Amino acid sequence: MKVTDIKGMYTIEVSPNGTIIEEMQSGFWNTEDFKRFQADYTSKIAPLVKGKKWAKCCDVKEYKTSPITSELQAHTKWAATIGLCTGAIIVTSAIVKMNLNRSSLDTVTPTMFDNKAEAIIWLESQGYKK
Repeated sequence: MKVTDIKGMYTIEVSPNGTIIEEMQSGFWNTEDFKRFQADYTSKIAPLVKGKKWAKCCDVKEYKTSPITSELQAHTKWAATIGLCTGAIIVTSAIVKMNLNRSSLDTVTPTMFDNKAEAIIWLESQGYKK
């Protein structure tokens, strides 16, 4: 399943039997953008990973640092309650990397990568599948 934001701020994709959720975020997000993202996760993605241990692969190369740190933290805590165990973040901007590190929690600590191929290989080596 692939979910595309109506404003083009994100895509979320997961295969029916997969345990890696691929995300792509772009632009400068506000609270409304985040609310759409969370609603899509709750209604469309969560049912696909219910009862599984899963991981995120987030491509944030086109994302701009945004004032939604607390919302991202709440999303990560929520996702951990439904099976999120780890994450791989594809990031090239030092500023975005710093922002994401600030929003990281003890529940799930992501690993940073320069490209998607490396991120997927690492997640698969951890036992997750696309």
